Amino acid sequence: MKDTWTDNSKVVSRLLDVYEKHGNIIVATDFDDTVFGYTEADSVHDKAIELLQRCSKLGLPITVQTCSRTDRFDYITEFLADRNIEILGINTQPEGIPYGGTGKSYYNIILDDRAGLGQAIDILEEFLDFIENK
Repeated sequence: MKDTWTDNSKVVSRLLDVYEKHGNIIVATDFDDTVFGYTEADSVHDKAIELLQRCSKLGLPITVQTCSRTDRFDYITEFLADRNIEILGINTQPEGIPYGGTGKSYYNIILDDRAGLGQAIDILEEFLDFIENK
């Protein structure tokens, strides 16, 4: 028996269902090694940045979930703003969400180098293509 949530098309369909019901999805992203070269300073993160720009342009709420020190939060916010990515906050729970509040922030998809970044990028790209072309 196949696990439903390992099938990208099922995950995209779920995101579309949430979008249709609520008018948005909440996108979370890590920072280091996801949109910013931390481990490898010259690493390229254009695809994640492009997708977050598209999300921001559509008005989708974006949160940053990071293990970075708090003294880097201003830099993270500026880095993203310089790339036209508006965020709700860093390591915060979006307001008005009846879920979470127990230590884990609520989101519908996360871009994270340690959590299947390639698969999440493919899923988010397919979702955005559908939304933008409908």
